[in-house]
Order: sequence, then C-alpha cells, then structure tokens
Amino acid sequence: MAKSCSLGCDEYLGSGKVVDKCGVCGGDNTTCRLVSGMFKHSLSKIGYHKIVEIPEGATKINVTEMVKSRNYLALRSRSGRSIINGNWAIDRPGKYEGGGTMFTYRRPNEISSTAGESFLAEGPTNEILEVYMIFQQPNPGIHYEYVLPSENTVKPQQTTHTDEGGGRHQPHLPDNQVPAVVPPKHDREYNWKLTGTTECSASCGKGWRT
Repeated sequence: MAKSCSLGCDEYLGSGKVVDKCGVCGGDNTTCRLVSGMFKHSLSKIGYHKIVEIPEGATKINVTEMVKSRNYLALRSRSGRSIINGNWAIDRPGKYEGGGTMFTYRRPNEISSTAGESFLAEGPTNEILEVYMIFQQPNPGIHYEYVLPSENTVKPQQTTHTDEGGGRHQPHLPDNQVPAVVPPKHDREYNWKLTGTTECSASCGKGWRT
C-alpha cells in the first residue's frame, strides 16, 4: 500500500503546519489576542441589560451563561437590528446571521441539564454587536470571549451598573502582542501538492490506491 503523507495548511506534504487560533498557517498565536470577561452584576430590574460590545473584526465569539436560569441572552447590531431574542420574542435554538457572520444559538432544554444557554460564531464580524441579558431572576454569571487582531487594542465595552450593586470583573486582556516572525522565503524549483488519489484496486476487502 502506498505510504501517504498529510498535507499541511501551506499545501506542502509532510510540513506539519496547521492554522493557529489567529487563522495564520504555521502561526504561533501571536498575531491576535484573546479578550474575555465575566458579567456577574446583581440586577433588580426585569428587562434587557447590556453585557458587552463585540468589536468589528472579532472572531471565535463565545457567550455562555454559566448555569441554566430563566434569563435569556440577546444579540443585536449597534444600529438596533435584532439578531437573537429581540423585542421580547424568544427565538428557537438554531443558526442566525448577523454582523457578517453566522451565530449558533443553543438553549439546553433537558430537565436534567444544568448548562446555560450560549451563542457562538467564527466571525469575523463586520460591525459592532451588542450582547444583552433579558433579566428575570438572579444572574448566574455570563462568560464572554472573542479574538481580535493584535493591532486592535479596543477593550470590551462592558456596561457599568453603579446603581445595581454587585462586583465588577475586569476582563483579562493578554499583553502578548509580539508580531509573528515571518521566515524568509526560499525559491523552490519543485514542490508537492495533493491533487487526488486513484480508485481502490478492490471493491471489497483489502486493496490499495496511490
């Protein structure tokens, strides 16, 4: 049987290169930065409460309620267009387009499950998005995170509730902003590229292909 060699993200056989969390082939995660935080405010007024703004260009977006509750997450564009759970209408779990990306909205309904609801998106976003919580009972805490290019130093705009009480958690902003070192390019006379395989020599049982 012919020996196969995996194709790296640079399209070279056996290079072993993979795409890092910043989307860079063979990168070391230094061209982007993770922004994360926890919304733990104690609220008293039933309704929509702004949690955080997600900047334009954000990727790997994850907003998750820490424990299941009767509260709901909501998402809208800064222009006011509802994306998930707007205008007091609760949407079904599923996929929703907004901000130039696709969000997956999850709300575990199993009685035995304690997992809270969440929404996730790969991004990048093409506009600022606003995350809200529809408050109905004590807030169990909402974790949020997203990835930004390292040159983008925008901090998350978490709303300050000075009249609601409760502690405030400053989001963790990694200081690692060292630009990735780009190795010098060498001219290659030849290279390998995976173009396909032959049909298997047998329709059943053991066979081979190249």
